[in-house]
Amino acid sequence: MTQSTELLQVRNLRRHFIKSRGIFRPQKTVTRAVNDVSLEVGRGETLALVGESGCGKSTVASLLTGLIKPTDGHIIWKNRDITDLKPTDRRALTRDIQIVFQDPYGSLNRKMRVFDIIAEPLQIHKIASGSDLQTRVNELLRTVGLTEEHARRLPHEFSGGQRQRIGIARALALNPQLLILDESVSALDVSVQAQILNLLKELQSRLNLSYLFISHDLSVVRYMADRVAVMYLGQIVETGSKQAIFEAPLHPYTRTLLSAAPSVRRIGAPQSIAEGEMPDPTRLPTGCSFRNRCPVAFDRCATSGPDLIPAGPQTVRCFQYEPMAPAPAGTTR
Repeated sequence: MTQSTELLQVRNLRRHFIKSRGIFRPQKTVTRAVNDVSLEVGRGETLALVGESGCGKSTVASLLTGLIKPTDGHIIWKNRDITDLKPTDRRALTRDIQIVFQDPYGSLNRKMRVFDIIAEPLQIHKIASGSDLQTRVNELLRTVGLTEEHARRLPHEFSGGQRQRIGIARALALNPQLLILDESVSALDVSVQAQILNLLKELQSRLNLSYLFISHDLSVVRYMADRVAVMYLGQIVETGSKQAIFEAPLHPYTRTLLSAAPSVRRIGAPQSIAEGEMPDPTRLPTGCSFRNRCPVAFDRCATSGPDLIPAGPQTVRCFQYEPMAPAPAGTTR
């Protein structure tokens, strides 16, 4: 395998959930929650993974952290394939990859004091004990803007923003290189969101962290991201730099997302709103999964699904950008 500067590489990742309808109805339904996802996260950068609720973003997070196993594909961490790690090896990997969850109320054990919540990973990995453990927990509390006095309290005594700071401190305890931030500010008030986002920016700069920032809020993504991957029905449909995605989106779905978000919509940019709802992931349309909502779909879109291909500074999953294909409406070549 060739050496790479990327910390994390995901190649053709799939996760299908199969559900039987019962003993007397043997038919099975298949949900393609993640369906051929490839992405990279570089050292010290933030890759934002965006899309509507139900598109598979959180399933990607669960796959990367080993909470569930992929149906197919590869997860490569620092040039090592970690897709099928044994439990003991997976446990060691948690020192490098940590997750901060969406719900600051449900992600902390309500019966544990803050000291124990933050100390737990240090004790599990036998990193610190006794006075060293006390020192490390206090240091982590200060790092996220809390005090030593907070260590004695229970989670219910804190606000949502403070609880999320505790979750971040716990995630930082093992000195990880990658944080997966799964909608980690979406449950907070706007003013508190800004405080947590600024904290994450500061921590990234100070600790040289890499972030996979999962969100549906494009204004937050615009503030945090270096690069953006747009997801629809289990697939990445466009990737590019933050500037490219927000200033010159290519995929019809990306343009729909931006048009539907007044806080990031460019003045004078053409409106592009997809019709209808996202299809049932157990009954995907044939061909391109977006074709039933796409304003520029043509005959080929109904018969085969496009690959993710280079298109200038971006990559895009759309037949319109293949060589010799007609230019999409509202774009120039």
